Order: sequence, then C-alpha cells, then structure tokens
Amino acid sequence: MSLSKEEFADLLVVKDLTKSFNGNAALSRVSFSLRNGGGGVVLLVGPNGAGKTTFLDVVCGFLRPDLGQVFFEGRDVTNLPSEKTARAGVTRSFQEIRVLRQMTVMDNLVMASRCFVGIEVVTALLKDRKGPHEIRERAGSILNEFDLYGKRDRLAKDLSFGEMKLVGLGRALMKGGRLFLLDEPIAGLSERAMEKVIQIIASLVRDGKAVVAAEHKFQPLLNFCERMVVLCAGEKIADGLPHEVLAGPSTTIIYAGQGHDA
Repeated sequence: MSLSKEEFADLLVVKDLTKSFNGNAALSRVSFSLRNGGGGVVLLVGPNGAGKTTFLDVVCGFLRPDLGQVFFEGRDVTNLPSEKTARAGVTRSFQEIRVLRQMTVMDNLVMASRCFVGIEVVTALLKDRKGPHEIRERAGSILNEFDLYGKRDRLAKDLSFGEMKLVGLGRALMKGGRLFLLDEPIAGLSERAMEKVIQIIASLVRDGKAVVAAEHKFQPLLNFCERMVVLCAGEKIADGLPHEVLAGPSTTIIYAGQGHDA
C-alpha cells in the first residue's frame, strides 16, 4: 500500500489500522491523516475500550498492527520500534504514571531528552552538540512552567499523583518532535495543574506542532481543537469539526465516554 501524491505531503497518514487482542478487535480498519505545516489539536474521543490508547500505541510504534500502515512525513514507520519513531519526531505521553521513581525530578526530564532515546547515556552526552548544560536548562524551563522547579531535586516517588503526571508530560516535551500523541493529558489533575497543561498544549499549537489528544474530559481543550475523531468498539464513527461532531448522531457515544448523559 503506497501513498498518493496528496498523502505524501501530509504529516501523518494512517491506513486501515487493524489490531486484535485474543480475538477481540481493538481497532478495525481505522484510517486517519493530518496535514503538514499546520499546528492544531485533534481530539480523539469515545467510551472506554473504544481503541483510543491502542491507536496511539500503534502510531508511535509501541504496538504493531495486524493490518494497515502508518506513514510519518511520507515515510513508512509501521514496523519501526518506538524509540526510532520517537527520534523521527513522534512523541508519546501516557495516561498512567511513567516516571523514573528513584531519580530526581530534574534527572527524569534530562534522561528523557530526545538525544537519549535508544542511545547509551554516555554516548549521547558525547554526541550531543548542545551538551548536558543546555539540556538541563531546557528541563528547568519546563519544570518552571509546571511550577515544579522548586522540587527539581526531589525523588519522583515523593511527588503527588498530579505532580508525577506533570513530570511524565514534561518528559514527553523534552523529546521534542513535530507530532505529540497525548493520552488523557488532563485526567486526574487539579484545576491549577490542568490549566498548566492546557497552556503547554496551546504553546505547542502556537509553535506549529500537531497534537492528537485522547481525552474523556475534553471540554477544556475545545478552544484549541480543530478536529474531533470518535472511536467506538475499534471503529472510527465520526471525524470532523468539533461542533459538527457534537451535534451529530455520535453525541450519545461521546458523552457516554465521559460518564455523562448526552
């Protein structure tokens, strides 16, 4: 399966992604594309078990699809391991806590720098032209935006749930890239922490980055969202402008995913 001339110019093209676990379809021929050159947020919504996390895992290389292909910047990355996809410019955050609990907050971000992905630490430090000082400066800037700079020398295990989740997002930001795949970035956060994350997402958009955010509590993100994609039972059932999707027949499914009545 190859790309058309128009698709070759897109940032991301996903074709007929299919993935099953123990005979149960998590994704069923899901196709999706993002144009090149325009920042913005695509909201990926749907009830639990809809396939949102599996979709992100396949796109970033953590899982391989049973069928289908993933193209990033015109290159087939379907079978690349996740560290190579990350170095190509696809950055992933997770809904569960993924931090190095026995390391300091600062070192968590430094070790997540894109130059360390899939490379031995010493080799990375020798090869990185900016050097560790500049990496720490960048990490410090991110921690400052999250109001965590004062806790930079604490072990990650000593932080609250919300703070650890912010560190996890900070680790994703350290990797850089052109496409950010965020899995429930504001779920479980306090209102203040949520505002910080929203500000970060807004700054990514201003910088021309593309963001795909899977989120149940999506209302706070609607101001930055240019598109909404709805998954249900592994199938894409809606894809369009948020106000059009929310006014369409998939509304009940969308709000069921939030634990609300439509």
